[in-house]
Formats: sequence, C-alpha cells, structure tokens
Amino acid sequence: NMKSCPLDGKRAEDDGKINLLLVHGDTTDPFSNKCPVTPSAIAAFGADYTALGHIHNPEAANAALSVKGARAAYCGCPQGRDFGECGVKGAYVVTIDEDGVTKEFVPFSGRVYRSITVTLDGAEAMEDVISEVRAAMAGEDVNASTLLRVTLRGHASPELVILCDEVEKACGEGLSYIEVIDETVPSLSASSLREDKSIRGEVYRLLAPKLEGDDPAVRDEATDALRYALAALAGRAIE
Repeated sequence: NMKSCPLDGKRAEDDGKINLLLVHGDTTDPFSNKCPVTPSAIAAFGADYTALGHIHNPEAANAALSVKGARAAYCGCPQGRDFGECGVKGAYVVTIDEDGVTKEFVPFSGRVYRSITVTLDGAEAMEDVISEVRAAMAGEDVNASTLLRVTLRGHASPELVILCDEVEKACGEGLSYIEVIDETVPSLSASSLREDKSIRGEVYRLLAPKLEGDDPAVRDEATDALRYALAALAGRAIE
C-alpha cells in the first residue's frame, strides 16, 4: 500500500530527450491507499507521456485524464479474468514525435467476457425468454471467443418458471461459455395476491413474511417458491 503520491516535488529531467513515466497507481481517488496519482501531479511532473497501470477497466479513468489534458493513459490488462473485466483487452502502442502523442489500441485478449441484461416484462413462457435473449445477443459482438453472462430482469408472469439451464442450452451455441442469472420478479402485485380468495392468494399469504423480509436470500427462495406454486396451480410442468 502507498497513501502518498510519489511524484510530489519531482520533475522530469528535460535534457532534450523524450521523457517517459511509468506509474502503477490510482488517478481516480486522491485519498486512495493504492498510490494516489492526480492528473495535476502528472502534468506537473512534465513527462512527454505517462503509462499507467492498476485499473483494468480504464475507459472512465482515461476519459477523465483526457478532459484534464493529461498526456497519460491506462492500458487496462491483456486479458480479462472474470465478468468484472468485460470487453476486449489489450495495450496501447504510443508514438511520440514532433506532432505530439498518438495512441493505437492493440487487442490481446484471446477470450472476451461480456455481460448483457435482458428485460422480460410480460414474458409468459420459456419461448418468450429464449426469444428475448436471442434478440439481445443479436445486438452484441458475440462469437466463439465470448464468455457471456445474461442477467434476466423485469416482471415476468407469476406462473412462469424460468429454467436457466434450458436458456443456456438454447442460446449458448457458438459461444465459449454462457451463464444465465434469473433476477426477474412475478408481475402480479402484492396487493392483488393478498386479496385473492383462491389458493393462489393463500400461497402468497403464507409466503408473504419471507417475500417481504430483510434477508435477500430468503426473499429469493420465497420468490422461487411462489413461482413454482403458481405454475403448478396453472397446470404447467415443473422441473
């Protein structure tokens, strides 16, 4: 850990040669304990170019450096390691001449992590789920090198039981890897189910303390139980 900026009080030795600075530090937080390096400190140092490391998803950090006029950039990392490091990864080839500094991004990553969110408002059957996922994938750059995470959200039919493994089988062809995460919620309102005099309403009332509780894991479990129960009452197959 380093809580102070190592550039404070230092200047590049300008003897007519090109001055390069390499820093493994954090330009996004002046109070970071990971070697805080502010854009102003980089500018004050006076290097012709500063190559930065530490941030593996550098788009926002590089944009902030550009806005502040710093001749510096993070290259990111050569290969994403998980779904927290999505997108094509690589490095910059930097050219410094009398016209200034130019950068060309060179991709290195053999496999690319990507993450998409699919909204399933109103979905009533597995066919709807698969169709929506395929439509979302069609708008993305996915291929044999892609590791894809699909997060399902929205308000689906309360009688729909989403089988994530079936979605993966139907949509994963041609990908290196796919995983589907179901975060949808039943579309019926709590108030309508609470007043329902049928068995559906009784199921909801029995599950209500868990559905409305503070523990996320318990809420998820109760949501699954409600879905399975409503699907069974509607005569749908349960796997």
